[in-house]
Amino acid sequence: MSATSAQGLYVDDRRAVSSLAVTVGGERPSPVSHAALGTDSEFLGSVRGLGSVTPDPVVEVRRHRELVDTGLRETVTVACRGASAVSSELVFRLTSDGAPISAIKSGLFDSPALVPAVTGDGGTFTAQWHDYRVSFEPAPTSVSVVDSAVVARFAVTVPPDGSFATTMSVTSARTAQIALRRRPRRGAGAVGRRAGRGHRPASSADRVRLAHRPARPTADGSPLPR
Repeated sequence: MSATSAQGLYVDDRRAVSSLAVTVGGERPSPVSHAALGTDSEFLGSVRGLGSVTPDPVVEVRRHRELVDTGLRETVTVACRGASAVSSELVFRLTSDGAPISAIKSGLFDSPALVPAVTGDGGTFTAQWHDYRVSFEPAPTSVSVVDSAVVARFAVTVPPDGSFATTMSVTSARTAQIALRRRPRRGAGAVGRRAGRGHRPASSADRVRLAHRPARPTADGSPLPR
């Protein structure tokens, strides 16, 4: 996910997660394949420069993302296909801007990032109407706030033909009542709105002409009922 695009996690038409990046050994996994069906997405990547020296990379990163009622859940699995163990650092970096979806659809990506706070094994972003909570299972080695981002670090050692997995959850909690605009009642206001769109309200003379309009004939010559 990138904050300079329309990507992100949206809750109540607000962007709860504006960017999400995962790195292993300081490197973003190179894309290999991906698929999506319904609320689930799967991403498979590889990381070069780790593990055994072979023509093909031996470290795979699989990301399974699932939308849930209160946000999203993503499980990241680091697997080693080499002959020796791999020790590295798995890092998550998340930001949130709480931007309204109307601004995003208009191509406006300049909403300031929300400054999170470290809470327990994750972090929390506080927006106008929501709190967005980020947590991990198992817990990361460390959590910090860097440049308005929640940064979670895992020190991992993966044995040959083994794997390490952690699940990140982003949940939202409404903290204030959302103000909704009410539709105006029909009546004089509605006539005024129609007039504002180029339709003028009927005058007294118009009403007289309409009342005395001759009956329109039908195909068989008989007048239409009023």
